[in-house]
Amino acid sequence: MLWYLLILIGTFVEGEFTVMAATAGVLWSNLQVLPLVLVAWCGSFLGDILFFQLGRSHGESFKARLPKLGERMDRVVSLLAKRPLLTIFILRFQIGMRMLGNFSLGCSSMDRARYLKLNLVACLVWSLFTTVLCYYFLKYTADLWEALFQL
Repeated sequence: MLWYLLILIGTFVEGEFTVMAATAGVLWSNLQVLPLVLVAWCGSFLGDILFFQLGRSHGESFKARLPKLGERMDRVVSLLAKRPLLTIFILRFQIGMRMLGNFSLGCSSMDRARYLKLNLVACLVWSLFTTVLCYYFLKYTADLWEALFQL
């Protein structure tokens, strides 16, 4: 149970590495795939909501303190707002940009309910895709990993 809590925390912050490490636990330990997918889904969704909300509540003061960055953010936000579905799915799969992207979306005029619905689906797709990809990658390279780490 502790492992799933760690997975939740890891996917809350940054998910791909956490999912890959947890998938190793599926192959070489007693973790299970379905709970991993569900916990990764919840962790990533909760992390996205936090950064969206931070953008919604503190975005304007952030842009006021850093005007040059604020101008760039305004341009990015206007681009993001034109294609919200595509934007949310792309952000979900962009390693390292998830927090900033969701913060920027929070600064936009995007409806919170619409964001939550789209992001809920995007996080589910991401958790399934990432878990399956990592599982098969590690499964088919298992001999290499066992030789490297002598598991």
